[in-house]
Amino acid sequence: MLKTEDIAEQILYSIVNTPIRDYPFPHQIVKEIVGDRELLELEKNFPRTGSFLPQSVVFNGPEDYSDQSRRVIDLFDLDPSRYPHWKSSDEHKFWNDFRSHLCSTYTANLILKKYADLISKHPFSQRVGKANTDYKFHLMLQSDSSQYEIPPHTQDPIEIFVMIIYLPNSSNRSSSGTSIYRPKSDSFTDIGHGRFNRDDFYLVKTSPYKNKSGICFLKTLDSWHGVELLTGEYLRNSIYFSFGFTER
Repeated sequence: MLKTEDIAEQILYSIVNTPIRDYPFPHQIVKEIVGDRELLELEKNFPRTGSFLPQSVVFNGPEDYSDQSRRVIDLFDLDPSRYPHWKSSDEHKFWNDFRSHLCSTYTANLILKKYADLISKHPFSQRVGKANTDYKFHLMLQSDSSQYEIPPHTQDPIEIFVMIIYLPNSSNRSSSGTSIYRPKSDSFTDIGHGRFNRDDFYLVKTSPYKNKSGICFLKTLDSWHGVELLTGEYLRNSIYFSFGFTER
């Protein structure tokens, strides 16, 4: 029987052994972040659409989470009263176990070692890797519907590393993955609090939204990324993982 700890280990194996691309910022496009067996387990336990809540509800409505086209489940807050339509105790156990194995100090240290030569690009690099540094993890299930988009942004500065695992179904398009941008003004950077006009950026690359694949990147002042406008009637399902500082 495939265990959640085995799935987490395969994800770490894929991250560590996939080369980092430097342009336009440090990132990895991982063609096979999990294998066929692992994918089947993730898909089997992915909750039904009605189990998700609007992102604005889960995170109490801050401006960055105002789009109702993204619905999420915060795997660090699986209080049954919060997700009344998610009834499966087996799924709850699966994701609780998956979270406990993936979101660990071991994972953070392994990824920081992978990106060691590039950590200086993080706006608060002097804090990364200190002996007394505690890291905060985020792990969410995401389901995006038609008309969802995320304008170019560089990520909250409190975060260090981000990974998104794609879980498409047969009707999804490979073009709906995470897009990477370069600003038309070469010197334009942002610490990570804003979202900016798409017309002010070049589209450099879109990570293919395909089964078993994903994207990882280091938060920098120029880690410009987003999601192009989703059109058509389908759901863009994914797993979002990140770790960063416990406070600003």
